[in-house]
Amino acid sequence: GFECNGSARTVEFLFTPQRHHTNGFGTTHGGCIATLMDEVSFAALGLVDDAEHLTASVSVAHKLSYEKPLVALQEAVLAAEVQRLGKNVSFVGVRMYSRRTLSLCISASHVVFRTTRPLVDNFAKAQESNDLSYSAQQLALAFERSERVVRAAVQSTSSAPVSEELRSKAETILSFVDPSAIAAMSPFCSFAVGLEISALSHATRTVTFSLFVHEGIVSGLGSLHGGCMGHLTDMTTSVAGLLYCSSGGPSVSIDVQFMKPILGGMTILIDASVVKEGSRLIFLEARFRDASPPHAVLANSSHIIAKHRPSKPSKAAL
Repeated sequence: GFECNGSARTVEFLFTPQRHHTNGFGTTHGGCIATLMDEVSFAALGLVDDAEHLTASVSVAHKLSYEKPLVALQEAVLAAEVQRLGKNVSFVGVRMYSRRTLSLCISASHVVFRTTRPLVDNFAKAQESNDLSYSAQQLALAFERSERVVRAAVQSTSSAPVSEELRSKAETILSFVDPSAIAAMSPFCSFAVGLEISALSHATRTVTFSLFVHEGIVSGLGSLHGGCMGHLTDMTTSVAGLLYCSSGGPSVSIDVQFMKPILGGMTILIDASVVKEGSRLIFLEARFRDASPPHAVLANSSHIIAKHRPSKPSKAAL
């Protein structure tokens, strides 16, 4: 639940994460926080910008730094401040901190571009001309294709034998695109509905996803929701890290740069890859491309996660 308190250039929300907002490590999901950051920053803009301009604005860049974990049922305050309101570009800063201890959990920045009237009209026309619905049958077929791709990619051959560990992990990553698993998650995970694993490249440690931009993930302008991009970056790169790295862990930072509008009705490809695995951190990136030739790059993002280290038992426990 949320409570809101706004001033001239700042809006504060009170947020209490529930169990279904958390990841496997018991902390609030990085993609969930990225989505909240997008929403509250637009709420802050709504206090100082007129409604017409606000509804004709799109994200240019997201940058999030995860300072401390936020666990379930820990009350947090999200404070979004309009730092600069320009003619074409606005800058919003967002902080999330513990309500009890006042310790900073998340710091973020959001760059927003005010679109022109012709561009808004083009968005509307594209939305009207495309069928954005996504049926249960289409969802089931997408998952079936994912299963075939993953299982074919982990079949041992004489030239490239596949380890049992990789085969086991490959089975696990299917749960990230399993419709029944997604349905059991938090509502914000609906952003992942329709994700399909279309290719795996062991040589480059890359997992390529396909996604139809359906009505459930578009903004009021008819383009892919900015908060959805943060969530997709978190989810897709986490799959690549799970598959090709020794361990996973909580997010340290997520950065997204939006290059071209991703309109509803498009099918996009997301190349999620492991850039480097260090002793403490894993560096990942995701590239969003148009599925149609010439496969124009639509957005780039990066994701850094800290390797999970099991806590050592206390002397008393021993």
